[in-house]
Amino acid sequence: MRRHISDHLGTFIDDLELRGIRTVSLSNDELKQVPYWCKKYGMDFDDAYQYVVADRCRLKLVSLDHDFDRIPQGRIHPKDI
Repeated sequence: MRRHISDHLGTFIDDLELRGIRTVSLSNDELKQVPYWCKKYGMDFDDAYQYVVADRCRLKLVSLDHDFDRIPQGRIHPKDI
């Protein structure tokens, strides 16, 4: 029997919790900053959201996405960690 994508997502989330990985969300005020970064750096919503989270939490962005090369902090390529 084929599993639905939501079954895989639940398993993935369970795996994250077991590894001590936590999720981070934005407050409404922080969320209001996302459109600004979309325009400033030509990012789509999800990239700008990640940027705001990383900035707020002082995290480095590890990504294959070249869009993050446009931000001052840049990104770390996964092969470099």
